[in-house]
Amino acid sequence: MTLSKKFLYSLGIPSVFVPGLILASLLGWDYGKDLSRLALSGGLYQNETIFPKSSQVNRVVDGDTLELTSGQTVRLIGLQSPERGQLYYSEASKALEGLVSGRPVRLEYEPTDALDKYGRLVAYVYADGGMVNVQMLRAGWGNFIRYPHYRKFKYEDLLKEAEASAQLQNLGLWKTP
Repeated sequence: MTLSKKFLYSLGIPSVFVPGLILASLLGWDYGKDLSRLALSGGLYQNETIFPKSSQVNRVVDGDTLELTSGQTVRLIGLQSPERGQLYYSEASKALEGLVSGRPVRLEYEPTDALDKYGRLVAYVYADGGMVNVQMLRAGWGNFIRYPHYRKFKYEDLLKEAEASAQLQNLGLWKTP
């Protein structure tokens, strides 16, 4: 068995772990045995210490990023909100605060790459029964974004529709001056 990227994805192992796994195998790790055991248990995403399914929000970092009480940072998948210093930055951040601050949230991940290049969890976030990613796009507080190395998101069509709705209604970023 070869340690291929496709094989690792099938086990639910994000690509950011690939270099470490290769190094471990070079140092004598029996990856075939251990990865098979991991696959039988449901994959890496079953580890709720690394990939929590629910948590409490400690604080909002900006309009597309929040911090959990565990200290883990979560980037809302499919959403790019204004960065510090850009127009509507504070409005987008306050909108996210209004949706999640101090609330329990549920997290859902795409099957691959649940961590971004900064080590943040990348997830769909649910609060009070609704998907926050969609609510932020529908209110116009960000653009839809799909990362080039990702395949189509599970909820990509829903996210695109939410953005289009905000554009049609001239909401948030789409306000006409």
